Amino acid sequence: MMILARYQIAALRFMAAGPLEIHAFSSIGNVEEVAAMLDGLAKQRLCRRSLRGLSRIYEITPAGLAKLAEAEPQERKLSAA
Repeated sequence: MMILARYQIAALRFMAAGPLEIHAFSSIGNVEEVAAMLDGLAKQRLCRRSLRGLSRIYEITPAGLAKLAEAEPQERKLSAA
């Protein structure tokens, strides 16, 4: 059973609302660190990565939705404590 960090859960939550697009020439300073974290989720098969031009598109998978549903109640318990 893999345990996800809060930032990974947040990324899955954003992907559940719609695909995340990482632009190649983004003004975000740590764009490669963000892409590396999302690639890690893709390796765990919680999301899938595709390319559109020079942009990377990340979409949540059914396994990612299941993991998100499992992780959110646990995150709420931690926030309440």
